[in-house]
Amino acid sequence: METSIWSHAESVMPFVVSEYQVFDEKKQLIYEQRENHQTRNEIHCEPTIETSELTFRFVRPAENVPVSVFGVDIN
Repeated sequence: METSIWSHAESVMPFVVSEYQVFDEKKQLIYEQRENHQTRNEIHCEPTIETSELTFRFVRPAENVPVSVFGVDIN
């Protein structure tokens, strides 16, 4: 029987994007994430920003792994 003490064969989840950036309509960097290991991220901008466009740039985790976004919720 396996135990949680043993290391896992995939210490890095292959479909989780570890690096990404968010830019506004002026192509100014709003947010940058490095070494992400979560499947869900919340970004809180302080102070609040106003923009008419957001651009996301993702670094692929591997050449043969596609980048996928399941949703973006803006409040």
